[in-house]
Amino acid sequence: MQNTTFYERYEHLRDLRGYNNYQVARLCDFGNSSVYDWQQRTTCPKVFQVLKLAIKLQGSLDYLFGISELI
Repeated sequence: MQNTTFYERYEHLRDLRGYNNYQVARLCDFGNSSVYDWQQRTTCPKVFQVLKLAIKLQGSLDYLFGISELI
């Protein structure tokens, strides 16, 4: 997954855990459009959102930020 975007890494982690974007938004208490906006690259997630994603999807911040390949 070298040279991937945040959204691509999020999407990979989401798929591994068996969720869709709507389910993740509900699980993390994000607005309906938050994840869609990340996908369209109109906004970037806030740090607290990335932290919540890592916790809820059981992944690492380093993976989501592209620092590590270890989930």
